[in-house]
Amino acid sequence: PITGAMLPIFDEPELLDRLGDDLELLDEVVGVFPEDAPVRMQAIADAVLRGSATEPRAAAHAIKGAAASLGAARLAESAHQLEQRAAAGQMAAESQQRVSADMHELMSVLRRRASAA
Repeated sequence: PITGAMLPIFDEPELLDRLGDDLELLDEVVGVFPEDAPVRMQAIADAVLRGSATEPRAAAHAIKGAAASLGAARLAESAHQLEQRAAAGQMAAESQQRVSADMHELMSVLRRRASAA
C-alpha cells in the first residue's frame, strides 16, 4: 500500500492535465491556495492548543479538499487522517503536526515555483 510519505507533495503535471493544459489557469489555481491555507492551519493549531479533539475537523476537511484539487496528495492524505481522528474525538496533536509539516513542504514547493516563473 502507498503511505502518505510516498504520495507526491505537488503533482503539477497531473494538475495541468486536469486543467486542459491551460498554463494561465494553472498559475491562478496555484496562486489561490496560499491565500487560504494559513487561516485553516491556524484554526487547527488553535483548536489543538485548546485541547479540542473535534474542532479541527472542519478546517482539516477544507484543507483536504483544497489540497486534492491542487494535486497535493500528501497533504490531502494527512488532512484526511486528521479529519478522521477529529471526527472520532481523538486528540489530534500528532496528526496536526503531520498536516503542518506537509503544508510547510507544499508551500516551499509553491514558493520555489513562483520564484522560478
